[in-house]
Amino acid sequence: MIIVVLLLVLLAWWFFGAVLALPIALEAARWGLLVGAAVGLAVTMFLLTGILGGERTSSPAAAVKISMPDDPRPAPLDFAWPSYLLLQCWYDIRENLRQVRRGIVVSWQTAWHLLPRITLPASSLRAVTGRPKVRSRWATVAVGWPLLTIPAAFLAGASVGAGAVALLVTATGAALAVLATFIALLVLGVLNLATRILRHVRRSVACCTHCYHLARVPVFACPGAHPVATESQRMHRRLRPGIQGLWWRRCGCGRLLPTTAARATRQLKPHCPRCLKPLYAHAGYASDLRIAVFGAPRAGKSNLLLAAVQAIAAAPSAQVAVVITEPDSVITLRFEKRRRPAVVHLFHPRGVDLLDPERRREMSYLDGASGLIYVLDPFSVPGLRTAIDHLPDRSFPDGTFATDDPTESYHAVVAALRFISVDTRTKRLAVVVTKRDLLSLVDDAAAAPSSPDVLAWIEKQGVDGISFSVENDFRQSRFFLVSARDQPGAQEPLRWLLSNEGIGVRSTEESS
Repeated sequence: MIIVVLLLVLLAWWFFGAVLALPIALEAARWGLLVGAAVGLAVTMFLLTGILGGERTSSPAAAVKISMPDDPRPAPLDFAWPSYLLLQCWYDIRENLRQVRRGIVVSWQTAWHLLPRITLPASSLRAVTGRPKVRSRWATVAVGWPLLTIPAAFLAGASVGAGAVALLVTATGAALAVLATFIALLVLGVLNLATRILRHVRRSVACCTHCYHLARVPVFACPGAHPVATESQRMHRRLRPGIQGLWWRRCGCGRLLPTTAARATRQLKPHCPRCLKPLYAHAGYASDLRIAVFGAPRAGKSNLLLAAVQAIAAAPSAQVAVVITEPDSVITLRFEKRRRPAVVHLFHPRGVDLLDPERRREMSYLDGASGLIYVLDPFSVPGLRTAIDHLPDRSFPDGTFATDDPTESYHAVVAALRFISVDTRTKRLAVVVTKRDLLSLVDDAAAAPSSPDVLAWIEKQGVDGISFSVENDFRQSRFFLVSARDQPGAQEPLRWLLSNEGIGVRSTEESS
């Protein structure tokens, strides 16, 4: 009888308690929904501001662990933050979902552990085991569930609100990310295509005068403070529009860096991607031309180049060239008084280096050279050498003249170029007969400096093998007769090659 009465009382409590608690539970669920939405928004804001959550995978430190193909070798991503809508947002979306899910689970677990336990009489089976009583939270739920529906409804509403906000943030962020990625890929494709076309048309490849590497894009050193990052992390190998920024990128040190070559070369110091040696100013943006000068030893290459460079440097102010002498037989002319800077590298390697197979492989600049100058010493012709030796009251020190046969020297140069896969038929060649001042002492017929006259004179001296080979080996050729002591005349071969590349240089005679 007592058990029946207790059951009736319990059923009545469940019925009337549920009726009384239902409106309150619905109100609690409504407030829980608002509170959950507010908490979800707060989690998102704290996550975006860095207050909540740990370091995501797309940090600068993580970027340098990702190796990608690069010029000239595979290299990690730069030490910089990736573009938010292209990569970082996906990590934030995933972290936001994880934090909201974790918060919901922890809330329900905490609420469950806060429930008191009701002590129940032990069953006969448990009495055999020696346990006098049993404490259980399920008994608390079974007895007090009408009242427990109120906090449960609040938690359920909060869970739904937080989850709905998390899903809304995920959908919005994903839609924006997909749209931004589509636009970025479109803009990136246009920028890269335009950059490649302009780089090809303007010949903006950066040539290192130390290791001879030809880089499409130089390595730029970040001027910001890097107290922890290594020296290599300061170097940005991919400072171009990409996943780390289309117009700007933020270095790991916090410094904003431009991503286009025109802006980067005005603010940052360029370096070679291979040897990390400093490059010239505006490298990667300026038009970069390379001219190789060859000839037999003691043919007068160095004196010819110095005279030509001095004459160009003495040009009017509108065409002033800044002359920089680099190691390893390289002279660099930087034309800054132009709408677009231009750089001309004059390479004059030693003859032994050109004949050495190992050294030839390092001369990668030859493949991209816009022109070549072959220097011919007229006194390497046996007849002229004998004539100048018999001049009265004149003596010339040993080593003044080249001793190698000019035809053999020319063919050795062409063979060396073809050995390193240089297509000479796409190059222009200036054949320069030097020492005109001395030549006039023994041969008056060589006084005319025009190209046909110089060619006729060369053939007259029995060196007709060069004239025939030049016509077949090169795209265009021209012959010059100059003297290193005559600076205006010494610059004519270089002026001819530069004028064909769109760089006009006024001579000192024209300026006067």
